Amino acid sequence: MAKKTRTTLKVWHWNANGLRCRLALLQQHVQAADPPPDIIMVQETHLEKKPTLPGYRTHATPPSTRTSSKGAAQGVCTFVRKDLTIIPHDRFLGQDTALEMCAAEVVVGKKKQTTVYAINVYSNPQYRSQRFKAMFHKTLR
Repeated sequence: MAKKTRTTLKVWHWNANGLRCRLALLQQHVQAADPPPDIIMVQETHLEKKPTLPGYRTHATPPSTRTSSKGAAQGVCTFVRKDLTIIPHDRFLGQDTALEMCAAEVVVGKKKQTTVYAINVYSNPQYRSQRFKAMFHKTLR
């Protein structure tokens, strides 16, 4: 039987406010999900190192210098199922921004090379004047 072409992606996103002590909980939710999510985007990881999740590749950005220096280290992380191909598209956003981002192009179609961009962004509410439009355009180039 031929393998069916994927037509949908199941995406979760979560503002974890600290992933270290909640990673086991996330793993339980993933194991209970039927089907499990293809992509999981987590904001406010509070982690310097990349976390791991069985069955997923980790694509993460540690907390920025700006947020770390103020004692409010955030960080973002995207988990992508290992059977999917990803192409990282991170851009250096500069030291003057409070935006934290990791972006990946996810290849979902084999023959037509269909792709979806997963852009995981955290913006501290204190800094409401961030330029999201410019960031998205830079990422998609």
